[in-house]
Amino acid sequence: MEVLPEYRDRGIGSELVRRMLAKLEAIPNLDLTCDPELQGYYQRFGMQAVVGMIIKSIAHPTDRVQDGLNTL
Repeated sequence: MEVLPEYRDRGIGSELVRRMLAKLEAIPNLDLTCDPELQGYYQRFGMQAVVGMIIKSIAHPTDRVQDGLNTL
């Protein structure tokens, strides 16, 4: 998710994050990847910074979001 520079500081990103979290509240664990300089922004929504590693195959068929969650 990214808000274009000319639309920042209008609460658009915060509203999108709030809607995303509300829609996904039944999911017990959520992972969000962001640049280190954005961690403080997401901490405002109760998220915690963690360190980790990942290998992800984008082309893998099980990577598709199911149950309409991709229509935020």
